[in-house]
Amino acid sequence: MGGRAARRCGGRSLSRRESVESSFYEVMSAPQKNIAKCQKPCDINAIMKKFTSLALSFAALLLCACTTNVVVDSPAFPMASYDDVSGNFTAKLAGNLNSAFKSTNIALERDLKYYRVGQIPGDKSWLVYARAELDIKIVVSLKQLPNEEVEVEISYGDGNLMKSQQIFNAIAKNMRTLYGSR
Repeated sequence: MGGRAARRCGGRSLSRRESVESSFYEVMSAPQKNIAKCQKPCDINAIMKKFTSLALSFAALLLCACTTNVVVDSPAFPMASYDDVSGNFTAKLAGNLNSAFKSTNIALERDLKYYRVGQIPGDKSWLVYARAELDIKIVVSLKQLPNEEVEVEISYGDGNLMKSQQIFNAIAKNMRTLYGSR
């Protein structure tokens, strides 16, 4: 056989089929030879250090990027924050704890038509529990702060910024209309 179809191997001529088969086996065995040559002993501590530093930097990025500032309908404190990790909405109102508690009850039951299921008084604080459609749990935490300020923390189910903001704005509106707070 002559031409390009034949290949010489050890003094004898190979057919086209034998040439293809030998090329195939050469190609298939080459990566394993290269792998054996390239493998170096690796330091497991170096790998773990790199993995740990990468995981910690990713966790720090995740935790730092999870708070959202929100504009709310409270003239005294127009900024609130929403934590994406916990699903809690936190804001402040000007006034006292009793007026905030009454405004919260009116906002939940009358204004937003939620079913209020209970409240727990604490030392300068109130926890108000309600349920929304589909049995979603709503918790409003009221805490008296110095200087006639009330901290309001709202948890709507697993976290819902829009609904939490609606609840807070209804409480703030009731505080302004009922008690004339700023």
